[in-house]
Amino acid sequence: IECLQPDRLVVLEINGTRVKPAPKPKEGQKPGKPEEVAAELSVNIQGNTAFDYKSGVLKDGGKSDIDDFLKEEVKGKQPVTIGSIIITGHSDKLESGTDDTALSEARAKSVMDYLISKGLDQKLMFWEGGDRDSQCP
Repeated sequence: IECLQPDRLVVLEINGTRVKPAPKPKEGQKPGKPEEVAAELSVNIQGNTAFDYKSGVLKDGGKSDIDDFLKEEVKGKQPVTIGSIIITGHSDKLESGTDDTALSEARAKSVMDYLISKGLDQKLMFWEGGDRDSQCP
């Protein structure tokens, strides 16, 4: 089970824009203007700390991973104006025998529900269950 547990995951992608500060002007130059740039952020919420075997319930470790990602990457020094949030749930090969699609979707939905509880806009969220090939022999 330990070999495959990293495949027990949800991929969380946040796309939007952030303001890039203007470079410091050289002596005698006028200050430049800040520039809006695309932001594509991604984090894996995975393993035994995020989900139990054959379970779609997001555990405290997964919630902590999401909280850290939101604090450091999304709301950090250069906050992101969110345009879309894509949530893709996965199950690992050892969990087959259950309905893999339903399990993958349950994991994605549990992450979505947690993001909503943190104040993110549900209208910007898209979720799906996906297949994932294991990297293990």
